[in-house]
Amino acid sequence: MHFTTRDQLRSVVQQWALLNGHNVGWVRSAKTRLEAVCSGDCSWRLYASKIGGEKTFQIRRVSKNHTCPRAMTNRQATSEWIAKKFIQRFRRNPMYVPAEMMLDVKDKYNGLTVSRSTCYRARDLALQLIRGSLETHYTQFRSYDAELKRVDTEGLFSFFFIHNPDNGAPVFQRYYVGFSGLKKGFKNGCRPILCVDGCFLKTLVVGALLSAVARDGNNQMFPVAWAIVEA
Repeated sequence: MHFTTRDQLRSVVQQWALLNGHNVGWVRSAKTRLEAVCSGDCSWRLYASKIGGEKTFQIRRVSKNHTCPRAMTNRQATSEWIAKKFIQRFRRNPMYVPAEMMLDVKDKYNGLTVSRSTCYRARDLALQLIRGSLETHYTQFRSYDAELKRVDTEGLFSFFFIHNPDNGAPVFQRYYVGFSGLKKGFKNGCRPILCVDGCFLKTLVVGALLSAVARDGNNQMFPVAWAIVEA
């Protein structure tokens, strides 16, 4: 059999091993060669290599059958594989917990057992695939700022940045958000009380979140404005 790329071949072998319950591992994984063996008590082996002058990989030798019983644990069941296989479940429910994930993997793949730590890593990977990385989000800040100013011309949105001394690239510093609707709501329907508070942001860029909160006629919290700042 021929495969378009090395990664395609690895993916196909991984899926085949998991569906059939064979604990297959890679003993050789180079740019031009791949070799897999069964971790059970059998002599199953697969060898594939790159065709000269092409990106195509071809299976050169493969054993006919496995002689070992079905494996309940499988090294091919990685956190990355779980994240991609259950990505739609994460889209529907970002709070998809590892305990449920372990049961779903066992049910869908005929008793396959995965560890709780693998499921935790899979959840982090899946959410990153869905939401994107924090660095990617911050590169969109100018567009976000422009869109807020477009839809709320009476609001106040202030974006500050500094320049990286090494390469001159802009670096996010702080951002203030003040929607006009919230300002009007505070002036027309809230008690004359304004509480200011802040909390630390435990993310890649750290900093702090400052907020101004009022009390409405039912004595419930009414957000007025907030800002992300460096300290």
